[in-house]
Amino acid sequence: MNTKPSTAAHTLIEKSLLLKNTWLMESLELSQLLSIADKLTFSKAGAGEVVFDSGEQAYSIFFISNGSVHLSAQNQNESHIIGRGDFFGEESLLSGLPRAYKAVAGEPTEMFTLSKTNLLAVLHEHPALAVDLLESFASSMQFRQRNFKAGSFSHGGTT
Repeated sequence: MNTKPSTAAHTLIEKSLLLKNTWLMESLELSQLLSIADKLTFSKAGAGEVVFDSGEQAYSIFFISNGSVHLSAQNQNESHIIGRGDFFGEESLLSGLPRAYKAVAGEPTEMFTLSKTNLLAVLHEHPALAVDLLESFASSMQFRQRNFKAGSFSHGGTT
């Protein structure tokens, strides 16, 4: 996966609008979104490219700008497909546990990442966002536990 600072083509306003379209940040004001958008890093993944693998340590949360990502549990044939405006990777970032699933680009995909260091800074600046992130974390854990037992996988942190 190619990670690089965002280019001029990705203005703070464009990144803020992407964030505004995620349920996690839909209640934030533009000034708050601009502050968060300034901390994002642009990355690309080609079709079939692994974004991260099950068992890896978490360093970032991902926001999909264009394309799609397939999330699949280890040893599972089924995957959950997410796309523009969805986010993933937050649960391992919060728990400190290794990634519980694999994320693979389903097509050429553009994403913005927020590192753990920057996420902590954002949560310090916007404490109400911490509650939404914890709700996402709790939801994804409930879905994952239920679906692992049933033999399928679903990621609860996305829309």
